[in-house]
Amino acid sequence: MQATQKKKEAQGGNQEIPAYLVYEVLEGKPVYYKGYKEVLAKNKTLEDVMGSSGLQAEILSYLLKICYLAIDTRLFRIFTNEIGSHIDKGNNLSNDIAIFDKKALPAEKITRHYPDVPAKIVF
Repeated sequence: MQATQKKKEAQGGNQEIPAYLVYEVLEGKPVYYKGYKEVLAKNKTLEDVMGSSGLQAEILSYLLKICYLAIDTRLFRIFTNEIGSHIDKGNNLSNDIAIFDKKALPAEKITRHYPDVPAKIVF
């Protein structure tokens, strides 16, 4: 795979990396999914690098159980599924679990976009 990449670079520059392989953006620079180079080389599928392992899913499940037992959901929202956080210009992060104060994020502020308020707790 490295030989293929070096060959492509020698032939005229870097291969453009599609936006769907970007996991987060930090300081305006993309952070790609681990294994993205293998997707570009067609050795893996997008699903191979984006999915969670069984261990990751088990840990997340355990943390969610604790959250729902310990947190008053009348006061807080518990979001999952890599909810995005727009920190500031050029900084967008993904959170496995994010807990928001309902006063800061009332139902009418929930849209198709990232929340515009910071979460109280993130995993």
